[in-house]
Amino acid sequence: MPPGLTRISQKKWLVAAAKTLLTVIFLCIAGYYVWLKQDEFLELGWPSPVAVLLVAAAFVVNVALVSVYNFITARRLGAPLTLSESFMLSAVVAAGNFVLPVKAGTGLRALYMKRVHNFPISYFASGAVIFFMVTVFSMSLAAVCLLFAIYLKLGYFRVDLSILFPFVMIASFVGIMTLRWTQEHQPGDDQSWFGSFRESLFTILGDRNLVLSALLIVLTIFMAASLAWSVALREFAPEISVLEAVLLAASQIIAGFVTLTPGATGFQELVALYVGKDFAATTTEIFAVLLWVRAVRVAIAITVAIPAVFVLRHKLRHADCAE
Repeated sequence: MPPGLTRISQKKWLVAAAKTLLTVIFLCIAGYYVWLKQDEFLELGWPSPVAVLLVAAAFVVNVALVSVYNFITARRLGAPLTLSESFMLSAVVAAGNFVLPVKAGTGLRALYMKRVHNFPISYFASGAVIFFMVTVFSMSLAAVCLLFAIYLKLGYFRVDLSILFPFVMIASFVGIMTLRWTQEHQPGDDQSWFGSFRESLFTILGDRNLVLSALLIVLTIFMAASLAWSVALREFAPEISVLEAVLLAASQIIAGFVTLTPGATGFQELVALYVGKDFAATTTEIFAVLLWVRAVRVAIAITVAIPAVFVLRHKLRHADCAE
């Protein structure tokens, strides 16, 4: 094996090991907290079937809408991807990224697109970058507006979040503007991986309808998540304001991109507890909601992904045989 490839493999294993260790630490801390507060958790009882179904539906909507974005992006870049394939791929990505430390779901989608549709990984990466930028900018902007509304209606002001979210919003805006600037100053013919990435990136950025579609998809995901979190939080803490629940939804969407652990496990929960420290709810109430919401999402992701894996594996084998 070439030395360079060996170094890459070792790096991947080290990253996977670090993510696994961090996940175990988070789970141990969560388990210890539940053990300490077991009486409080037992008093809360269980969420209603309606709340569970709503959280599950919001997650399915998320997966479906992401698959729509991947579908239109792949089509725009020349891949004959079908909408059903895109949905199955998104389901596998969600499940794989939830339970495995190396983002295996994302890797399978890239492998599938490469083998079945001859879709370069650089094209896949460019679509992901655009979606990330649009999501972070729109969600941080929404969070800034929500903080202002909370101050006007509920009477408290979060200085820390009023600095953090505008910073994230400005950083993402600068990133988008930098991409636009480099689009106008791109070099000539570049056959490298980065050149392919730039070409596909600028193809997406140059399609106004595609970018607007990405924004519309992100906002729809946000609305579904806001409804789900509003109902979920009010199950155990009915005194929480809808504005606070929607703010939590926006922060969770942003935190979901920080994949220091599988599915941002532990990190999203820490962000939620930090954002919700001034909410009219106890830490135990918020943490209980976070636990059952994650459990529902993981269960639904695995359930939807299992049949999708078999279908996609069959298509992969058929594509390999055709070669």
